[in-house]
Amino acid sequence: MANVVLPKVRMFIPCVSVDLEPGRARTIHSPLHTVRMLPGVNQHYLVDELWFYVVLTDGVGTFRLRVELRGEEDIIITSSKPQTVVLLGGHQLDAEELRIRIGSVPFARPGIYEFRLVANHAHLEDGGTALLRVLPG
Repeated sequence: MANVVLPKVRMFIPCVSVDLEPGRARTIHSPLHTVRMLPGVNQHYLVDELWFYVVLTDGVGTFRLRVELRGEEDIIITSSKPQTVVLLGGHQLDAEELRIRIGSVPFARPGIYEFRLVANHAHLEDGGTALLRVLPG
């Protein structure tokens, strides 16, 4: 059996916040698909923070997960701090729930922005991409 198997992404949802306290219901606050800049603002818009609700299965190994905001020409604009998760062999059917925060998210102009879930430098392509539309104010 392989030592490392990349996980499958079952959910990757941008939102305002996430509650994952043990023994309580999982709560995704205000899932996002569109953000509108403040009235009168049409460029250089900064969001204090975004959260991502992530559900992984099928992986084996230790992974450093992060969310990257990609801009034009596939340049990384910002990313979250790496978060380590250990997925044990024999437990691939168990769902691993995580919340990942990106602070100070800049949007240069209105448009479509791509967020990628990355594990050990590999983009988890199948399900690990979230698009966020940003509208002018």
